[in-house]
Amino acid sequence: MFRIILTVSLGLCIVNAINPCIDAPELHDLPRRYVSYKADTTSNEPYVCDALAIPLEGKWYKTNKVNMPTISPVLFGCGTKHPIWLKGNLPGAINNPVDRKACVVGLIDTCVEEIAIKIQKCDVDDYVYFLYPTATCEASYCFADDEMSIVLFFAGDGQQDTPPNVDTGEITVERFWDHEKIQSLPNGYVERFRFECKFQTAQHLDIYYQVMWYIDDLVHVSKIVKKENVADAFLKENTDLVKIGINIKCSVRPKNEPDSTPGPLKVSISQYYGLQLDSENINFPRSGTGHIKVKLTVPFGCIYVDNERQKCAITVGMLHQNIENEDCKANGDIVGEERFCFYTIDINDWNKMHEIPVKWQDGADYKLTSTEHIMQLKIQGSEGFEIWNKHTDIPPIKVIWILIT
Repeated sequence: MFRIILTVSLGLCIVNAINPCIDAPELHDLPRRYVSYKADTTSNEPYVCDALAIPLEGKWYKTNKVNMPTISPVLFGCGTKHPIWLKGNLPGAINNPVDRKACVVGLIDTCVEEIAIKIQKCDVDDYVYFLYPTATCEASYCFADDEMSIVLFFAGDGQQDTPPNVDTGEITVERFWDHEKIQSLPNGYVERFRFECKFQTAQHLDIYYQVMWYIDDLVHVSKIVKKENVADAFLKENTDLVKIGINIKCSVRPKNEPDSTPGPLKVSISQYYGLQLDSENINFPRSGTGHIKVKLTVPFGCIYVDNERQKCAITVGMLHQNIENEDCKANGDIVGEERFCFYTIDINDWNKMHEIPVKWQDGADYKLTSTEHIMQLKIQGSEGFEIWNKHTDIPPIKVIWILIT
């Protein structure tokens, strides 16, 4: 009788835990990450890039007792376009990793995005940071040896540049009309939009202001003007503005010089300019009439000859998304009560609530079986006012007919 003995050897694998205070490498490009290092946007010098150098899974880094600031730096500080700073405090206990949030400085806010990081205190004023890669090479982690370097930011000429400490008051957007001459009519002109960013200017300081215009929350135009020329930082139709149906706002930052560090950012309330729907859903009996309620939030320009306004109106067309030819007069379709499915808005009634009538049109070959359709409104401005023709993002309208038995 034979006995077979199976011997199983269990190997013990001992993994030496990494001590980031000892083993972590130094963060790359550390000197250019200082708050005092201003990114040179006029040369070919690349930004400090954390999108590629830091591994996807994150990594611990030493920073040689130069720590992440807890006050927001400004744009183009720390060798990058969008510096990243610590939202919160540095930990107090030694050798105890903690979770923290870091903030990305944006164009309209000092914290447009939060990034999760870890921090461990190794000794007095000595910390290590567990960092993840950034989304783009235009953002990188910022470091400063003291908080005063946030305020005393070095300008391009090497002199300390303290931003102007002035109050710009409430920021508002106001609309005006410019008169543009008509080449074929020496005595005629057309009205064009001009938006101005209104704010309080400093009385006794010779400074500049950076005015930025945003369309649908994205920076569209940035202009730097002297105090006495702030009215020139406007947003103008056909030059800076090529379509309507958008949200507009502006921001202001005071500056000592055009290329110096800007002061505090203040932003106006966003306002919508275009055609608004009262509701994106309407219901009515098949034998009855429904109404699409719309209102303009801004008037449209008109043509003047010898200072007299000519006939001035825009039309709102109704298109059908459910059929190929988009003809709203097709049998069994929804039509407006005006000819060719258009509704006219006169300039004298631009700020009123308009009710566009719609109804079912039953033809001899009526075979419609669906109970709802999607209508699309399209504005058609007169010649020379293409800004309204590009108002193509009006939400679709769901029209539901009710069968009455």
